[in-house]
Amino acid sequence: MTLTCAFVAILATAAGFTVESPLSLGYTMGQAFNQYNGTHSLARGSGTVDMLQKKLQCCGLQNYTDWLKASAASWHFPSEKSHVPRSCCKKYADCGGDLNQLDQLFQEGCLRKLVVLSVLELLAGASNGILMSHQPFYDFRFLESSVFS
Repeated sequence: MTLTCAFVAILATAAGFTVESPLSLGYTMGQAFNQYNGTHSLARGSGTVDMLQKKLQCCGLQNYTDWLKASAASWHFPSEKSHVPRSCCKKYADCGGDLNQLDQLFQEGCLRKLVVLSVLELLAGASNGILMSHQPFYDFRFLESSVFS
């Protein structure tokens, strides 16, 4: 009975998290993506965006087209054609973020991947908590060394 209540509470928390999380994560990530100032920039947020896109193998918030919007594309030089950051590239060395070579780019957005990862970590932590609350080794006792001497 206790396990059932705990499991229902975990599911309710996860369900609430999946509704609230994209909103707050989307806002926070949107700020970081809008502050992006190029792959080799020391600007706040640029390194975070690059690291996130590489680790999660994603590009942009919703998808790679987010980088074409005016606010996100402000890191381009005016004479350059639009492209995505190199951290969107599947193979970093052979790719310059050119939108004419979509097969070389991660096309899925980072927001959905980050939300799914967060929910999985929440469920894994809750599962570990439930499993650790049991005492499967309560019948075992430490042996005294004098018995074996």
